[in-house]
Amino acid sequence: MHIGRTIDGAQFFLTTPFIPPSAHERGSQFIALYLFDENGIFMGAKIDDLGPREFINTDEADAKYELFLNRLNQPTFCDIEVCAFEIEQYGVSFGLIATKTESTSLVFQPGNYMSFSSPWDGHYQR
Repeated sequence: MHIGRTIDGAQFFLTTPFIPPSAHERGSQFIALYLFDENGIFMGAKIDDLGPREFINTDEADAKYELFLNRLNQPTFCDIEVCAFEIEQYGVSFGLIATKTESTSLVFQPGNYMSFSSPWDGHYQR
């Protein structure tokens, strides 16, 4: 996972969301680059579906991830502040999605691999 800003002030989040395999689903691994303006408003995403983990060529997947990273405009790795967002691709919801249970939380989907909830103060330490 890489986060930061480009030289023009845009913010980015490069990550590898996934759908875990189950009895009814083969699962899938993705590479996702989310882009935000300087105020943290979602501007767009580039998402590639790598297919089920069991069939991924890791060298090719790593090269594709590096390609996504290298296409950024002089990235600086640093903390970012972004708003919740959701986008659908491949029939799947991607993003930092607000969920309502007993309290509101924000969850990176698919894969539920990072979530934030009360008493979260808006900061995340890597």
